[in-house]
Amino acid sequence: MKNLEYAFRSYIGSQDRECGDSFTHDDGLFMVVDGFGIDSLTETVKEETCQIVPRAFFKHLSENKNPADALVFAVEEANKKIIEERHRLGEKVAASIGLIYFLDKIMYFTHLGDSRIYSFQAGELNQLTKDHTVKEEDPLAEKKYNNPRALNALTHGLGIHEKPVVQVKKYPVDKRCLIILTTSGLTERVSNRDIAWLSKKVKKPEKIIRALINLDKRKGGSANLTVGIIKCGGLTKMLRNRLMTYSVFFLILAAALTGFVMRSGSGDQVIEKFPEEQPAVQDKTIKVDKPAEATPVKEVHKVIVQPIIKETPQEKTAFEVENQVSIPQQVVKENSAKGQSHEVDQEKLGADYQGEVRSFISEWVNAWEKTAGAKGDIEGYINFYSDRFGAEGFNKETWRVDKEAKNKRKSWITLKAGNIKISNSTKDGHIEASFKLTYRSSNFSGSSKKTLDIVKEGGSLKIISERTY
Repeated sequence: MKNLEYAFRSYIGSQDRECGDSFTHDDGLFMVVDGFGIDSLTETVKEETCQIVPRAFFKHLSENKNPADALVFAVEEANKKIIEERHRLGEKVAASIGLIYFLDKIMYFTHLGDSRIYSFQAGELNQLTKDHTVKEEDPLAEKKYNNPRALNALTHGLGIHEKPVVQVKKYPVDKRCLIILTTSGLTERVSNRDIAWLSKKVKKPEKIIRALINLDKRKGGSANLTVGIIKCGGLTKMLRNRLMTYSVFFLILAAALTGFVMRSGSGDQVIEKFPEEQPAVQDKTIKVDKPAEATPVKEVHKVIVQPIIKETPQEKTAFEVENQVSIPQQVVKENSAKGQSHEVDQEKLGADYQGEVRSFISEWVNAWEKTAGAKGDIEGYINFYSDRFGAEGFNKETWRVDKEAKNKRKSWITLKAGNIKISNSTKDGHIEASFKLTYRSSNFSGSSKKTLDIVKEGGSLKIISERTY
């Protein structure tokens, strides 16, 4: 991949930094690193890692021509140095690292700890790494430990094991792909759905990073974090400067021609047509070389390839996706199958369906408010939904599980539906109700536009799908 447009930024305490010792990028190699332990030592560890890894990687790559081997070698060299520091100082210190390298249309990547790597491609966010933490690797961890620090403790990382298991994976990228590297400081509060939504709505890497950091701040984040975004196939800085130069040149030329024509037509003079043989001003086109086709790479080092963890992006507002829970895929499939097998004929709405729908929305809002807290009434809320409900990858049952998990952590919720617009009943018995929803809770506030698709079943109105903008 020849053209890579990228941006990196660290937020350390209250300081927003464009450069620092928490990331590095050099000739197709990109890395983020986060330290754990005594503050003074973690800064030293990060600085040394950012120096050792690129030097070791490119040295090994020039000798062996194998990116996978070079990544393993670089991580092992950094780990060796941190282990030496731990023994010398007698202090516990470790680091989390995310590391990638681009070769043609293939991305080689590895990680240790809880620094994450994502791809956003074809409108879908894929989490390419799984956190090396007690919570992620022990299914019974939450029953064993009540302390969040114990749950988030690293099982693998730089400086933890004398001989770390370094797994290198390969991932194909195209010219529309975004690659996201981030430390755990961001993902503690910003969900994968937030990342997917912002990646879809915001185009420039530096603007996506700004939006992610601002969202983390709004959600109460105070931890140090680093974010890097690489846009594959983007225009290089040199090419953007050339395009800007040519654009300015043509604007000046166009202005000069316009002035000449206006002067020629001043007074009572008749503007003569230009002779047909006079050449027209021609646009110049900047030729951008296409990315080179991927070529097979011979590998000497054995590369362990694991399945990619995928998470489908949902187009929601930030307050809709906060505290999003992960629902096992098997549960989704089983409940989807149940929902598809349930068939109910739509009943005709009465002449005064407008008033009926408005009353239904008011009752639905009240039921939503009552879901807050550990003893919230989730059943009263979910009864407003059809058994055939489906939206944003959820069916009725998984929607209930998701809402219950999020809302039980809120002590209160207040909602207001305003500017309600209800469409005429369609031939299949569906109607649409669109409105502005103002949302406030004990840990978040916001507003969005929502549309409900409503049908009548068993004498009652039911929501069959809903969308949030």
